[in-house]
Amino acid sequence: MPNMLSEFKDLRVVHIVGRINEQQTLEAYKEILSEEQARHIEVLSFTDKVYMYSGAADLVITRAGATNLAEFETQGVACIVIPSTSLVGGHQLKNADILKDNHAAVVIRDEELKENPHSLAKQIGLLLRDPHKRQELGNELTEFAHPNAGEEIATLIIKTAEGK
Repeated sequence: MPNMLSEFKDLRVVHIVGRINEQQTLEAYKEILSEEQARHIEVLSFTDKVYMYSGAADLVITRAGATNLAEFETQGVACIVIPSTSLVGGHQLKNADILKDNHAAVVIRDEELKENPHSLAKQIGLLLRDPHKRQELGNELTEFAHPNAGEEIATLIIKTAEGK
């Protein structure tokens, strides 16, 4: 992060970490960042306004949960996806593989991060330096969006209830 903040002077980072990890994350940033750099980081334990942060973002780094991915698909925001390998059924791995196979996101596995901890920073740097690639990823991601899904599901439920 110190290198990223040195290279990208206007970089703003919103790091949503969960309640359990908030204090540890804040302390970790304090250890590695100067006071000036720390002003560019906002650590949140939780927010119900992910859509606002992601809507303003040039790049999102996320797990591969279906709800967040649906939001990012609708917004067409470039994503680096790090699927959780520990969830039952491996659904995040499947979600990530589909996006990767369709060139709709950069996918980095936990194992890759353990082998090469700098792989995430490298991908972030590449994408922040390349607005065309970010736009391309966002455009491909929107191909997965289903903005009318709620209405379509409600219609199916009503038709089913009516016996049609």
